[in-house]
Amino acid sequence: MSALNRTAVSHELASSPTHPLDLATRLEPVFALIAVWQTRAKQRRDLMALPDHMLQDIGVTRADAHREASKPFWKA
Repeated sequence: MSALNRTAVSHELASSPTHPLDLATRLEPVFALIAVWQTRAKQRRDLMALPDHMLQDIGVTRADAHREASKPFWKA
């Protein structure tokens, strides 16, 4: 192997995750975002499942609940 090839290989190895923890650390924000999306989707489903009198108790109309539930999970 030439010196140039050895250098290229060593740089490639140095820049790649060498330990599974490195990859897990890099993916942690992705998993956190997915958890937020799942929570948001569940809360919207739960809101739609409430009867009108419970929505009224929290100051939300059925139209408000429909508007909130119709949002995509990635939108706050």
